[in-house]
Amino acid sequence: MYRKRTSRLTAGAAAVLCALSLCGCRGIQAPAAADTAPRALGELLSGGEQTVASVGAWQLTVDTATGEFAAENRAASIRWRSNPTAQEREADEIAKGNGRALLASALRIEYQDALGNISTSSGYTASVRKDGLKLYAIEDGFRAEYTFVDEEIVIPLDVQLQPDGLHCSVPVAEIQELGENRLLTLTLLPAFGAAGPEEKGYFLVPDGSGALIRFNNGKYLYDSFSMPVYGAEAAREQEALAYTGENVLLPVFGICKGTSGLLAVIDEGAACAAVEASVAGKSTSYNLISADFTLRSTEGYTIGTSVGVTKEVRLYQEGALGGGTLGVTYRFLDEGQADYAGMAASCREWLIGQGWLPAEKTAAMPLYVRLLGGALKEKSVFGIPTKQIEKLTGFAQAEEILRQLEESGADDLTVLLEGWSQPMLQGKIDVKASPASALGGKKELAALQEFCCGQGIALYLDSEFQKAAKWGSGYSSFLHAARTVSGVPAAISRYDLASRQTVEGTQENLLTPGVFTDVFERFLTGLQKQDASGETGVGMGSAAYMLYSDYSAGYGREQSVLAVQAALNKAKAAGRGLTGVRANAYVWAYADCLPALPLASSRYNIEDESVPFLQMVLKGCIPYSTPSVNQADDPQEIFLQAAETGSGLLFTLIGGEAQLTRDTVYAAYTSASATDWIGQAAEYQQALTQLAEQIGDSTIVGHSRRGDLSATVYENGVTVYVNYGYTAENWGDTAVPARSFTAVREDSRKGGA
Repeated sequence: MYRKRTSRLTAGAAAVLCALSLCGCRGIQAPAAADTAPRALGELLSGGEQTVASVGAWQLTVDTATGEFAAENRAASIRWRSNPTAQEREADEIAKGNGRALLASALRIEYQDALGNISTSSGYTASVRKDGLKLYAIEDGFRAEYTFVDEEIVIPLDVQLQPDGLHCSVPVAEIQELGENRLLTLTLLPAFGAAGPEEKGYFLVPDGSGALIRFNNGKYLYDSFSMPVYGAEAAREQEALAYTGENVLLPVFGICKGTSGLLAVIDEGAACAAVEASVAGKSTSYNLISADFTLRSTEGYTIGTSVGVTKEVRLYQEGALGGGTLGVTYRFLDEGQADYAGMAASCREWLIGQGWLPAEKTAAMPLYVRLLGGALKEKSVFGIPTKQIEKLTGFAQAEEILRQLEESGADDLTVLLEGWSQPMLQGKIDVKASPASALGGKKELAALQEFCCGQGIALYLDSEFQKAAKWGSGYSSFLHAARTVSGVPAAISRYDLASRQTVEGTQENLLTPGVFTDVFERFLTGLQKQDASGETGVGMGSAAYMLYSDYSAGYGREQSVLAVQAALNKAKAAGRGLTGVRANAYVWAYADCLPALPLASSRYNIEDESVPFLQMVLKGCIPYSTPSVNQADDPQEIFLQAAETGSGLLFTLIGGEAQLTRDTVYAAYTSASATDWIGQAAEYQQALTQLAEQIGDSTIVGHSRRGDLSATVYENGVTVYVNYGYTAENWGDTAVPARSFTAVREDSRKGGA
């Protein structure tokens, strides 16, 4: 009996998802009629502070002279302001000049002049104080038109009250560049929800699993928080992307202020956005968080001069700004939900509404097995160095590993086979789904597929359709390379942390997003010939987590998101299951499961605590796993983190001895031999299976930590207590053994069934 995958996308829904990105897809129901006096759309607003919209219990007011606004729920005594008041700003003893102007502004811009100089201006100083602001009535809100007078740039900002919050957006096509200055970046509402020096609470930032930055934590001497949504731009003129922290997988951030809170969703233009946060003492007395959007990319390189010195030159993306919208929806949290658990629930609701997560629930917590098939290794042949495929795990060995895991008691397996394709191992794009002969070829791969199908094991062949070390398979640098701002073919290289150098010979070329669908279609055709049953799934490779532009072909990051989605939609249409490690949110709609999600943040100095926000969003909707247990310094701690976060476990294994990975791309996998881990993996899986039976398909509704203890609360009344310490401790009436976990149902504690 085999486990049949079910697609979560109907044909109609898949077509819609293929056509939409974060930009311009909100799916908001029609707002209730406002109880304010009706205004003609487009009417010029004046006369000081006015109520411009009312939806449900919320009202939106705006000062027509300054553009400062507030959303207020008087019944609940909640008020969210765009800026601290003028009196509060004047009382700020830290804020000077630009800092004070920022607190009064709805927009901050960075622009380039005709000489290539970069400057920054705030909406208050450059527009409001120079009579450059006009306000107009729009449906359920207002439009603020900011004319940056000296900069000769006009930017419209729409603010609309909606049933689920406040939507603030900038229509890019309506930005006007009247002179020679060119807009580079735009910060939207840099002081919205600003928290003062005496306020209690925190920011939630989407770093890895999630992190909290507590107000007034005294860390103002450290760098402010700034991370690009969906990771750094890969198509840049550089030797390597040396960043080694976690990525931002979700385009959100949150504010918790006392008993009120909100979740901010970057629902338009997310792929070109970054989340920025600073704490009091940096440049003002306020704690600030906002979204910053890149409208034109820049790139720097060093040239030599005639006198033997070097000079840095910066290039800027040419052309018009294009279309689309930049937008953030501030989703207000109900009373009692103003914490990161409430933010997670709001985020899950939004993702389900987008179609990025399924409405139906799942209780699955399988054991994830990542098998490394082969890798290139330099060997001497008749004294001549040559690169050959090193067999790490043959297809027959893979079957034997899975058989042993099942015999040991691990009865729910999801397998990701990496390094299985002959062309991919040789550094090329695979358009025929050709298994490597060194691993057993077509016959042994077919046998592995048949075994997995018969045992109900979900098998995915991890594949690559965005990058390759060598051109070929019908693709060339001249026609198919993505290009940087400077016009050179884009490529990335692996980075060695120890030497702080790029690793020689690891350069990979990036394909233009325009051919993603073509590559994927050709690959799927080849896979169909190899596996007509359709049971073998496909791993997304780098498409799950790496996003980049092609500046020569007009593919910005938002357009690249659409290109990736269009390619993945081909797999869904063909009935193929999909999965991807460390996957960004825009591919979740296509994924059966999400292996290797981060369990912590990047732990930047400004952060105070990592939290499992990502897992709290996903639990009950889609299965996910930890990073590789057997690659961790402390495997037991990863096991405990899995219990805390409702994660499945991931093991990265090879069929041979561990030393086979030396001098390959898998050199870091020093503890991957399957013989060392089969027993441990099965033991861990059995313990988590029992936990999964108690949790069921429940979502996480609460989470907290106390020293070495954590408590995760599920909607069905089960609380999972985890003790990371080396001595037994109690959480209330519950005893938690050292280095272990305990699950307690609330009704059983009260004597119920």
